[in-house]
Amino acid sequence: MKTEKDIENYLKKKCAGLCLKFTSPGTIGVPDRIVVLPKGIFFVEVKAPGKKPRPSQLSMFRKLERLGHRVWVVDSYESVDRALEEMHEAT
Repeated sequence: MKTEKDIENYLKKKCAGLCLKFTSPGTIGVPDRIVVLPKGIFFVEVKAPGKKPRPSQLSMFRKLERLGHRVWVVDSYESVDRALEEMHEAT
């Protein structure tokens, strides 16, 4: 079974741009990664297979989405592939 770290490493490997670790001391719920591509900046939360975001994370994701930024939650190699495809198609 894949671990959260396996999935995060897969995301870093497959990303065709920058895949930066996102830490914000004193702020809870921020997504794990900021993906920087030619078509935009995107946020990704990486979870172990079948795991869901915590309420504090969902609250932060809603704040980011209200500001016009999408947050992808990935928990498998397939969901990473789908997220990256959607990011590359973004306008």
